Amino acid sequence: MEGFLIKPAAGSAPKAAAAAPTPSSSSSKPAASPFVAAAAKAASPLTGTKRARVPDDLEACSHGDLVQLVKQLRSERDALEAGATAAGKAASSLGGVQQLLPGSRQRLDGTTMPPASANFLVAQEAECMKKRLADKAVKAIRKTKHNDKRKPYTEVSEGVANKATAMRLLDGCPLKSDTARMTRWLLEGDSAIAGWLGIEKLVHPVAFDGKVWCFAGGPPPRIYAWAGLESLEVKWEPSSSLLTLKFRTFMAGSGDPESAPRLRAYARGEIAVRPDPNELPF
Repeated sequence: MEGFLIKPAAGSAPKAAAAAPTPSSSSSKPAASPFVAAAAKAASPLTGTKRARVPDDLEACSHGDLVQLVKQLRSERDALEAGATAAGKAASSLGGVQQLLPGSRQRLDGTTMPPASANFLVAQEAECMKKRLADKAVKAIRKTKHNDKRKPYTEVSEGVANKATAMRLLDGCPLKSDTARMTRWLLEGDSAIAGWLGIEKLVHPVAFDGKVWCFAGGPPPRIYAWAGLESLEVKWEPSSSLLTLKFRTFMAGSGDPESAPRLRAYARGEIAVRPDPNELPF
């Protein structure tokens, strides 16, 4: 059989040999990752399944039409369950890491992410509100006029939506009364008030309206006054959802911070005993 040639039949064209793959033809798109494939399948579990259309008037349908409708709905349910099962297997194949579908709070296993902890949100809101109240209180006390004869009151308020936030805000403070109309707290002493609000024990400078000695024809006197914190009454009213802080302050001394180092040290908590305003130097 050596040298024997088989000629193709007349009218038939020889088949072209398969072309070898060229570098350009081998550059195809990279295969999708398992997470992308699973996410796409979980996002559309009814792909390829005919959706059942439920007529508005079911009473007019025949028995056969109703049976066919139930079968179609059962097919859709089976497709949804199969998609959820496949998504759960894909999530476990990714090392058990809970992944989220793009633009949603749904995990690949079909479950939904739980909302953030309510206690954490209330605590965050309480801390921000406490900072706002501290800023308001210091600004208001600075504008209140002080002298050595009286102890003025200063009030600031803040909207609080519910009692849970108010209780969280005043956590650890002595509760004075709790009724359906009002809840009240009472803090006494500058240490308790400053510790709760996170401010210094003395507020300065504050407005001064007392009497001073000055020379005739000279410049108007300027008094740098310091105010101490005596008490703070806090009340929350559910009818108005308003938290009100009522401070009672007194004049604790006078003098610039540079010339009154003991007052400055006490305000910052560096010394425990408040200087007597009648004793010099401060």
